[in-house]
Amino acid sequence: MRVVVSVQGRFHAFDLAAELHGQGVLQRLMSSQPAFRAAMWGIPRDRVRTLLRYEVVQRVAARAGLVDRIPHLIQLTNEAFDRAIARRLEPAEVVVAWSGMALHTHRRARAQGARTVLERGSAHIEIQRDILEEECRRFGVRVRTPVDPWAIEKELQEYEEADAISIPSSFVRRSFVAQGVPERKLIQIPYGVDLRAFRPGPRSNPGFRAIYAGALSLRKGIPDLLEAYGARPWNSGSWSAVSRGGAVPAPP
Repeated sequence: MRVVVSVQGRFHAFDLAAELHGQGVLQRLMSSQPAFRAAMWGIPRDRVRTLLRYEVVQRVAARAGLVDRIPHLIQLTNEAFDRAIARRLEPAEVVVAWSGMALHTHRRARAQGARTVLERGSAHIEIQRDILEEECRRFGVRVRTPVDPWAIEKELQEYEEADAISIPSSFVRRSFVAQGVPERKLIQIPYGVDLRAFRPGPRSNPGFRAIYAGALSLRKGIPDLLEAYGARPWNSGSWSAVSRGGAVPAPP
């Protein structure tokens, strides 16, 4: 079997590609990140094809604060990446691509006789939109739209055309089934962790300790996290949140 993995960014694609390489079936990792990054996961450079310009555009735009000011910027770069991969795709038995950047890649793959797997880490995109709209109303946040309508239209087409959709949880499964996606198309694979890289260290003090690592945003449910911390039933404990901008102290 020969498997191609395509992703704009990284997500868990490098972990997937590394495991496929370990099984001797990775034909190519096609990514917007440089080959030396993939090499950190043990993926040989000759198994990696890089389209770096799309990553550069998104990172520069994010640092310059342009993502929210230029309509469809992320979708435009994802679409361009998708089409570029489709033009460069090699014949394989299976092509795995991430949602929002898979439509043209998978169409080319099917034309070459491959089976297609769509990676979707979140709920069905229409359910995701509904949840985010509800959260924005709940906290009085005004946004143009929490999910780009263009992204919704494209992902719905990807769901329809993919041979299989890889999802991480029963919540995501329920969201897809609720929206009419056949359950037989869903492959539920819970995310794992590399215990060589992530494991508890020695305890320096007793009591409950919690760490959140991720973006500090409404999308990630931070208000609910803070509310849960404030209502904690334990007598003592510590809490910290870590984001790309650093750590924030626990609320009073």
